[in-house]
Amino acid sequence: MNKTQSLISTTMTAFESFMADNVPFIDLEDCMMFINNVLNEKYKYDCRFLPNKNHDVVLERFKKKFFEWKDEYEFPLFKLLINLDQEELNKLYYKTNIYEFTKIPKIRNLYHLIFQKTEEFKDPTKLPESSEKEIKELWSYYKEFVFYNGFAFNRIQRLKNDIRKCVVTIDTDSYWLGVYKPF
Repeated sequence: MNKTQSLISTTMTAFESFMADNVPFIDLEDCMMFINNVLNEKYKYDCRFLPNKNHDVVLERFKKKFFEWKDEYEFPLFKLLINLDQEELNKLYYKTNIYEFTKIPKIRNLYHLIFQKTEEFKDPTKLPESSEKEIKELWSYYKEFVFYNGFAFNRIQRLKNDIRKCVVTIDTDSYWLGVYKPF
């Protein structure tokens, strides 16, 4: 594997995971590693603003995150989830779940505040002064509760073969992320 392929595929799976929740679990071990990584993250923000999700809801979400769900995964996954506390369940539910996270009232309120305070946004390299504080706060929530700081196994093959939900379009001097979200 060459370094360029590794770098590109790692970056792509990071974007896919964050923007489109499109890095499925290969098997139960892959799922358990994700759970372990999320639960071992150090959180600096209080997560009491997250709406509570019970173990059944988290299990259903995880079932949809597999390339191929197998019934034999259900018991060990359920057994693990049933023993987690509410905070842990919430963290697992919202990690890589940008659309659901964005619906949370606290997050929506930050967007409203940013839109109300921002009169113009002409320079993409500089945040508008009027809403810089709120934009940074919003990003810090996404970074902590949605962004998954882990890598996907077999990412070069995934980049070559998986159906894309998040596409990076590159021109000589710009990048554009397109996200496909079926309604």
